[in-house]
Amino acid sequence: MRESIKVLFDRQQRKQAVMLMVFSLVLALIEALGVGSVVPFVTMLQAPESLEGTRLWNVLIMVFGQRNSQSMVLSLGGALLVVFVLKNALTGIQFRLNYGFVHEFFRRLSSRLLASYMAQPFVFFLGANCAVLSKNVMTETYYVAEQIVAPALMLFSEVLVLMAVIGVLFLYEPVLSLVALGVIGAVLGGIYYFSGHISRRLGRTRESTSSQMAKVCHESLSGIKDIKVSGTEAYFVGIYDSQAKIQTRATALHLTLEQVPKLVIETGVAGTLIALILYFKGSGTDASGATATLAMYLVAAYRLMPSVNRINTSIIRLRYLEAGYAAFAPVLTEALHRNVFEQTPAAPLPLEKELVLTDVRFRYPGGESHVLNGVNLRIARGEVVGFIGSSGAGKSTLINVILGLLKPDEGQLCIDGRSLKEKDIRSWQAAVAYVPQHVFIADDTLAHNVALGIPHDQIDWRRLNHVLDVVQLSDLIKELPEGVSCQVGERGARISGGQIQRLGIARALYRDRPILVLDEATSALDVETEERIIRALHEDSKDRTILIIAHRYLSLRNCDRIYRLENGRVTAAMTYDELQRSVDNISS
Repeated sequence: MRESIKVLFDRQQRKQAVMLMVFSLVLALIEALGVGSVVPFVTMLQAPESLEGTRLWNVLIMVFGQRNSQSMVLSLGGALLVVFVLKNALTGIQFRLNYGFVHEFFRRLSSRLLASYMAQPFVFFLGANCAVLSKNVMTETYYVAEQIVAPALMLFSEVLVLMAVIGVLFLYEPVLSLVALGVIGAVLGGIYYFSGHISRRLGRTRESTSSQMAKVCHESLSGIKDIKVSGTEAYFVGIYDSQAKIQTRATALHLTLEQVPKLVIETGVAGTLIALILYFKGSGTDASGATATLAMYLVAAYRLMPSVNRINTSIIRLRYLEAGYAAFAPVLTEALHRNVFEQTPAAPLPLEKELVLTDVRFRYPGGESHVLNGVNLRIARGEVVGFIGSSGAGKSTLINVILGLLKPDEGQLCIDGRSLKEKDIRSWQAAVAYVPQHVFIADDTLAHNVALGIPHDQIDWRRLNHVLDVVQLSDLIKELPEGVSCQVGERGARISGGQIQRLGIARALYRDRPILVLDEATSALDVETEERIIRALHEDSKDRTILIIAHRYLSLRNCDRIYRLENGRVTAAMTYDELQRSVDNISS
């Protein structure tokens, strides 16, 4: 528990939590003062002579400086009103402080978790489900804040109020107060015992169904084109709905469990008050004293009943979410223990002479064999190098190693004779621009997709227009009413596949980095457009080192060297002419 608190709450938040607890203690004492003031006030109204000469009477004289009973009643009534006004004002402040603390906790926790995920090595995402990661960042952290931290704060505050008020009652009626405390303890203990198992089971149901619903929703919306063409919408909606039905039943039962104890508590309080009246009636207690004590118990009941209900609700809610948090806590703790990404941009690590891979081997976690199995190659600065090979030959994995996304199990990647270390990866990546086959397109403007991650007021518009011209998108932009401010839609829904790929190349060129990697980045372009863009890339910067993966051999006609990969090995290095001759020989 202590370790979880240290992980979930930073130092500042822990200090804030302590301050909130102190504030709750002060408020509980004021609550107790208000309840305790009822007896002298009612007694003064009914039989002021019964207080004269008592210790309480002397205290009241010291506080108010009044000896006349009529003046004392007015002073005591005014003081009681001030106490209740102060109590309610402080309660309002407490609500604001608690809500502010809880939602600030959510903001920090969700941002920390997202930052932690963003800092994970690329291989982490190969085995992760993005829908589940998104749910963890946005939904589970909210549950931790709203359904665990908030109830815990309320539980602490209301327990303090309960103990303070019971303590005041004990001063006046020790026996009856002990009985009341025993009844409340028995009720809460019974609720905790009987609802605990059910609440945990319902919590496990909520956790499992939430994950499934998030996964199905993400997959069905991401693959909407294939789903519509295949006519399988009903299948995915059916899976989602079946999980939603299970969660709905669990949630409804959980909410019912929260409300039923309230009815039991209200019945118990009403029965206790009736028992008190009968007790005073049967014991022959002085009427004025009985009335004052009964009034105090009524005020205490009026205040304690909401407290006991909130305590009960907090207990049930915490038990309900215990299972979900138990499943989420290891993930959260592990993620938050990792280092987050560096906020400051790394200085680029330039390629001055050559990039060399020596006997590089790599196997994916859980894989049976190496995807790269002893790769050796050299790429000189300013060269245009192509990679060919059948699907599964290891081309994309090799590019990921060169990009620093995957760390070789054996062998090394050297930049200008120096092995690329973990501390150098950010600097190396700052020198590389990468265009994948499936370009990520944000649901934003065309300009913001080219200058992805750069604030609007920091965009170099001259550079942006230049790279759009290089990738042959200038004519398209002139036809758009909003130009570069045109919204492209989610995943580029409003533009073609070829235009999406050209946007990806423009994004890479905008950063003007010395190394450009094209991983099937022109596969959606026709041969003529592809040739014009490749030629423009060379003219844009003749010193740029370009690596190209392509299945279409024509895409490699401008390469200085072409490597063929088979079964994770480089089996040949050739020029484009040599590649053409080998293809002709195979054809003949």
